[in-house]
Amino acid sequence: MENLLGFSSFDDMFRKLSENPAKLSVVLGLIYLTGLLCVSSIPYVYWQFFERKKHQAAVAKGQAKSAEAVQLTANASAQQPSSGMPTPEQTFQLMRTRRTIFPRDFSEERVSRQEVERMLEAANWAPTHGRSEPWRYVVLGQDGMQAFANATLEAIDRQDIDPEVARKQRGKIEKKRDNDMLKTSFMIVFGMKRQALPEKRMPEWEEIAATSCAAQNLMLMGTAMNIIGYWSSWSEVAKDDIGVKKFLGLTEEDQCLGVYYLGRSQSVGQYRNARGLCSEKVTWM
Repeated sequence: MENLLGFSSFDDMFRKLSENPAKLSVVLGLIYLTGLLCVSSIPYVYWQFFERKKHQAAVAKGQAKSAEAVQLTANASAQQPSSGMPTPEQTFQLMRTRRTIFPRDFSEERVSRQEVERMLEAANWAPTHGRSEPWRYVVLGQDGMQAFANATLEAIDRQDIDPEVARKQRGKIEKKRDNDMLKTSFMIVFGMKRQALPEKRMPEWEEIAATSCAAQNLMLMGTAMNIIGYWSSWSEVAKDDIGVKKFLGLTEEDQCLGVYYLGRSQSVGQYRNARGLCSEKVTWM
């Protein structure tokens, strides 16, 4: 104190300050400035404290996110089989994503032959009893579709049916020929070979089921390739006509299980689909 203000003690300071008002003013000013500095530094100290806490929290959060990312990667790796197979969730979503898109909503973008061949290869891996593989396909381009429609119209005229029914059937096929087919890249006729194995004849329902499974394989593969389609029963009165079967290279006892229109569309998102509860269709015993 003596070195700073010239006082030997607090008593000496009080005595001399009372005798010298000028020095008293200096001391009081120093005390005021010291207090002011202390008070003004309090917000800064608190700011530093909270900034430090905020930084520590951010570091901890970043470490937690890093750990979470590592865990998610580990979980994904655990779910992904080493063989490269899709996860169960990916498979389920593929099945739920498949939609029937009508030809009126097809775009001008075309499907290539190579893409169709890939879809047919997927169809070829359907389940089949005794490896009979009864599925048969006829892939029709624009000329083939027109010829198939004309063969169907001729078959309708050969049927011994009510004229009004025949008229409606003709109108249906003509509409497909003049409208739907123009937007269709390819049409695939689903055929079922009744005697697929020369040495063994399987029950007919099994061969129909196998061909239908192959059709589902084809459609799911198309979904994965952003190719859409529409499975049509075609003509109820003419698809079993012997002339139509001959056109398709099928025998009399073989079956035509409809046709599949192939194309692309920008309207897939506008098509909604729903199913009833699975639990209502299942009985556990």
